[in-house]
Amino acid sequence: MQNLIAFLLPAIIDLINRKIVDTDLRFWISLTVCVLFATIMDYVLGGFSGVEAWAEQVLIIFGIAQLSYGAIYKKSGLQKMLRN
Repeated sequence: MQNLIAFLLPAIIDLINRKIVDTDLRFWISLTVCVLFATIMDYVLGGFSGVEAWAEQVLIIFGIAQLSYGAIYKKSGLQKMLRN
């Protein structure tokens, strides 16, 4: 479940970031969205079982989101379509 959500996050993040020009702010917004989704997933999967499990969720979701952005989303026409 978390892999699918993380795989879809680049499109969601791009919808939020499409009007923001500053690349640093775009990064922090994407990190915040990943932390938010990781917190929700950690709570749903284990009832917030501790800081280590939460940090692991954050790293997994952020990592998969970055990989799917670089490998698939950035090269697809979906990004151009969403930005218009």
